[in-house]
Amino acid sequence: VGLIFSNVTPGEHDATLGVIPNHCYTHSRTVRSLAIYAQSIGMGAGMSIRRQTLSAIGLLDEHLGPGSTLFSGEDHDMAIRAIIHEWWVYEAAEVSVLHHGFRTFQMFSQLTRRDWVALGAVHAKFLKCGQWQVWPLIIYNTLVRGLWQPLAMLLELKRPTGFRRFVHYWEGFYRGWRTPVDRQRLVYC
Repeated sequence: VGLIFSNVTPGEHDATLGVIPNHCYTHSRTVRSLAIYAQSIGMGAGMSIRRQTLSAIGLLDEHLGPGSTLFSGEDHDMAIRAIIHEWWVYEAAEVSVLHHGFRTFQMFSQLTRRDWVALGAVHAKFLKCGQWQVWPLIIYNTLVRGLWQPLAMLLELKRPTGFRRFVHYWEGFYRGWRTPVDRQRLVYC
């Protein structure tokens, strides 16, 4: 195991004013391939990475993450690079990190855009580098999370949310496709 994602539980907050991003695993598992990782959603707030893994796959991509040109996605990028380099990702349901990152609903909407643009850019980078095993991630995130989940809400006569994720994803994919990449190190340059 080279990288671990834990649960990220929200701290106390007024849910009528906004949200704290979070993620909870229902069970622990070891992810050994990108096909299996396609349905994973790890958060950097609950990520740990081994020093040996960093030596093998390299440091964070400077074009990803808060304040960078592609906004976010450094956690997802590191997990994909680890799997490509034959390290495993462990999703630890037995470990939790308490998150205090409150966002108003407007701020959360901006965060969602940022994260989905980055997700598309991350996937574009690996496709540009000839890492064809990233296709399950592209398909799952665009068709299932970006289209099917919001459409299912509509079919249940609920107000659909999440269609913008599809648009943001392809915006990021386009931006990532146009950004030069170091194919050896699997990072943008």
